[in-house]
Amino acid sequence: MTPLARWSGRILILIAIAGLALNLRPPAIAIAPVLPEIRADLGFGGVLAGVLTTLPPLCFAVVGVFAPAIAARVGLHRAALLSLLAIAIGQAVRVLLPLPAVFFMATVLALLGMATGNVLLPSLVRRHFPDRIGRATGIYSLALGLGVALPSLLSVPLATATGSWQWSLGIWIITALIAAVPWVRLAAEPRPTRSSSKAAIRIGHVARTRVGWTIALFFGIQSIQAYAIFGWLPTIYIDAGLDPAAAGLMLTITTGLGLPLAFWVPHHIATTERPQWLVALMPLCGLGGFLGLLIAPTTLPWLWAILLAVDLGCFPAFLALTGMRGQTPAGTAALAGFSQSIGYFLAAIGPFAMGVLSEVTGGWTVPLIFLLTLCLPLMIFGQLAVRPGYLESELQARQLITSPRAGEQQD
Repeated sequence: MTPLARWSGRILILIAIAGLALNLRPPAIAIAPVLPEIRADLGFGGVLAGVLTTLPPLCFAVVGVFAPAIAARVGLHRAALLSLLAIAIGQAVRVLLPLPAVFFMATVLALLGMATGNVLLPSLVRRHFPDRIGRATGIYSLALGLGVALPSLLSVPLATATGSWQWSLGIWIITALIAAVPWVRLAAEPRPTRSSSKAAIRIGHVARTRVGWTIALFFGIQSIQAYAIFGWLPTIYIDAGLDPAAAGLMLTITTGLGLPLAFWVPHHIATTERPQWLVALMPLCGLGGFLGLLIAPTTLPWLWAILLAVDLGCFPAFLALTGMRGQTPAGTAALAGFSQSIGYFLAAIGPFAMGVLSEVTGGWTVPLIFLLTLCLPLMIFGQLAVRPGYLESELQARQLITSPRAGEQQD
């Protein structure tokens, strides 16, 4: 194969990976801005609405256990295509058949596709860009960030302009189908030979390793903070005295600054010999942001929002480290599945714990102290996660697997 043809193929797969990443958040994010209209049309009570908002992390946690096995059985490329089709079909059904039970089932189908795609992304990068893990991870991390920002910005204007919340959700059917186009071609390619069962890496194997738990707890702790910030930051500012528009702007600053960080952080971690300083800096900024909200929330509100944005850079750091700690696509998929299963289960605790603590104590002091204290273990597990090492090497040292060839269990 000529260098030009080889790079042409890599550009196609990079576009495909970015398109997959872009569609892994809108089915969930697009609901929140128009949730009042959905509740009015479908008759959802407060309990059902609460269940709807907690479904994403719960589905991500459950599917994380099974996604590596799905990828091993059908192949990475076919699994990616199925992921996008599940997203598109789930969104189409809930838009075209707006009935309460159907809406929930279709949402779950879309979330299953999203959860599978979450696990596939680091493995796809390891498969196709082992020499460019940081740059490729930065690109799809940026696409993930855009998948959060765009639905947040567009859902209400689309619903207002069309007079229906269905349009604000339905637009993402088109993006999912467009993103599926390159995967149709990639899924049609023949699969390389699968590895033997002795070399296969399973979730249970990862659960018996230091690498697995280090990555999982680093991701889990940052997920608690991230979901709490996304869910409660504007309310905290409003209760402190900011008007709703200013409070919303603070969340926009936090999420907006996260976009360049999503691209830069993975590249830096993957290419620098000593990324420990960055992995320490991000939780320290979180410590400063939470302290600012605790002591003087309205004095320099923009500064606390910026510091929290830097803290949220731990998520793209996790994505890069997942790709770096797996030596093969199969190992990377198992590591991603295990860590995301643990992490998203913990993520479901964050907003719930914040709400309960606020209700019980009558304010935000205790909830913010709770988030603040998480910065120390986040820093510790981050430092452990950046230590050199591979999941497969630890598994082989423990004699849990034989030595798999780098090309095995790929698609």
